[in-house]
Parts: sequence; structure tokens; C-alpha cells
Amino acid sequence: ISPIEAGSLMHYVLEYVISGLAKEQDFDISRALTLAEEACSEYTARSFSAGGKLSARMNFLISRLTQSVKRAVEDICRELAKGKFVPSGFEVKFSGAEGDLPPIEIKGDESTVLLRGAVDRVDTYELDGKLYFRVIDYKSGKKEFSLDETVNGIGMQMLLYMFALEEMGKEHFGKMPQAAGVMYIPIAREANRARGEKENPIRREGVILRDMRIIDAMEGGENKEYIPATVDKKGALKRGSVVLTSSQFDAVKTRMKQILAGIGDELSRGEIEPNPYVHKGRSSCDFCEYKAVCAFDEERNGDTKRELCAVKLSDIINDREGTENE
Repeated sequence: ISPIEAGSLMHYVLEYVISGLAKEQDFDISRALTLAEEACSEYTARSFSAGGKLSARMNFLISRLTQSVKRAVEDICRELAKGKFVPSGFEVKFSGAEGDLPPIEIKGDESTVLLRGAVDRVDTYELDGKLYFRVIDYKSGKKEFSLDETVNGIGMQMLLYMFALEEMGKEHFGKMPQAAGVMYIPIAREANRARGEKENPIRREGVILRDMRIIDAMEGGENKEYIPATVDKKGALKRGSVVLTSSQFDAVKTRMKQILAGIGDELSRGEIEPNPYVHKGRSSCDFCEYKAVCAFDEERNGDTKRELCAVKLSDIINDREGTENE
């Protein structure tokens, strides 16, 4: 089973289970695990067996995948049971096709960029007549989220979807919504716990709205185990919480649109020179699919990689707040 096939199975099972439980307004773990078994069996029969008998190895691999996704289902159900946000959208697409939202449009000085994609899940919560939403992305691999990277053009995808949903949300939600953040949920779990042992909560990567009413609606109680924010005994946010105010989110949105508009203008002018970055010991060349045709060579040509985080999140926020105070 390829990583793509495994990811497709896990995404299918999660949508099947979580959408079913959301309709029932009950995230009972026993019911969830039963639905997960059903979904895995259905997907396997349709996508892997093709009417024939599976090999012993394939049965083993599917069994391991099933156990992994069931642990993810259990973890997600425990999280949802602690909060008030409810899954209300699955595979929300930006494509322009019938039933989908329009593609995301970014206008530059010399070009217009149209971006298409899909959101795994959208959760909503209504407070004082206002509809708040968060964007959820399932990750079968490791995901590290950094706002400093985002404002330098790396890992913008989910925040871009969130901002687009906020702008076009009336068409999807029936009323103008308020963005409450993005979270990445790891769904690949190792079989490293004893039978009957409770799955340890895994804190989500991401960023959420700096509003204690919304933070508590995402995860109730003093002990925040899942969301990317923690509070002390007095209810104040602890250091290390990844939160932004609405104004700070707007500053990040403006910066992201500037980056994408600039890329579109460069492409329209035919500017496609290699310009790789290096950050935290990683390089954009590490997994590049164009190495065979790229002329970039530090040893032969004297080319150099740029440091990624030339711009800091704090700079973007301070510039925004300084402009608002003028």
C-alpha cells in the first residue's frame, strides 16, 4: 500500500465516522470505533480486493492501517467531546465547479492567480449571534507549523483557505463567519500501547484566535490537552500558546496576499530562476522534483541558498499595529 493509498483510506474513514457522529451530535467512542471498522471494510472491498482474495501481507497492512485510524478516531472524539465546536463541513472545495466555492483569487500588479484546493474539515460554533469557524487538516505525516515560516511564504495553504472561507463564507455558511484558527491533526498512530490503554492526547499544531471564550469553546476545562494553547490556574494564557488577535490575523493575511501576488507577477514575467532557501538545517532542495534539470549548484557555480526567515511575524504585527495607531 503506497503512502497515497494509505492516506486516502484514512481520510475516507475519518470523514465517514466524524460526519456520521456530527449528525447525531454524539461523539461516543464505542460508536465511533464501530463506524471506523465499517468504513475500513467498505473501502477495502471497493479499492483493494476488486472481488478477489487479498494476500496475507495485504490483510496485515490493512489491519495495521485500521488500528492506526481507529486510534486517530478515538483521539478526535475525545477532543470534540471536550469542546463546543461541531464539524459541519467536509472536503470543502475551492474549484468553481457546481456546488463548490470559487477558486481563491489573488490579484497582482501584472497578473491574477487562481488557487484551487480543498479543506478536510470545517468546525463551527455560534456565540452571541456570530458564527465562528476553524479549519482542520488531517496529516498522515509529521507537521511542524511556524508562523515565522508562513509570513515568509512557507506553509500558507491552510491559513489561505481559512481567510478565503472568511471572505466567501456567506455562500457556504449562510451568514458571514469569523475565523477562529487552523489546526493540523496527526492521524497516523503507531501501535505502541497495550490493549485497553488510553490513547495519550496529541497537541495539535496550528494557530487559533486569541479570545478566551473561543479557546474555551474549542476545549473546555483548565487542562488544555489538544489545542495549541494552554492556560494557568487563573485562566490566563501560558507562554508558548500559538494565538493571534483578529487584527494580527489580518496582518498575516495581507502579508500572504503580497507574497502570492508577487509570485504571480514574477511568473507572468517569466522569472523562474532557482532561489532555494535553507531553514533549521533543511533546504527546499532536499525533496525537489526538479533536481535533474535545475542549474543551481553551490559547489560549481558559486550559488548560495537564502535564509528563509528574513521577515519575522513580530515585524508584520508591529507594522500593522503601528499603522492602526497613527
